Amino acid sequence: IQLFGTPGQARFSFMREILAKDMDGLLMLVDLSNPATIDEAANVLVEYQKDPPIPYAIVANKSDLNSVMKQHELREQLSIPKDIHIYLCNATDQKSVREVVRRFLRDLAKN
Repeated sequence: IQLFGTPGQARFSFMREILAKDMDGLLMLVDLSNPATIDEAANVLVEYQKDPPIPYAIVANKSDLNSVMKQHELREQLSIPKDIHIYLCNATDQKSVREVVRRFLRDLAKN
């Protein structure tokens, strides 16, 4: 497994294009405590859903905070179908991040 992180800002889109060429899956990390960034995440998802579409899942970071949006609100804002997984995560917790990667790989193998 090789994991690459790219910033979500538009100025880094050239990096996403390079990585997408050989990508087998995408974990899109979104910050639930900052809803303003979720629209940008939705735009990035559109870039990756070209032909052929890349399997993906959403990683809802900071889901451990009480002041964050709910999963169904996130799904609506990102306009993602019900069959796309949303994994709850705390990106500062190694165990949480490992579990997300394990679940994503297991779910990819099922399909």
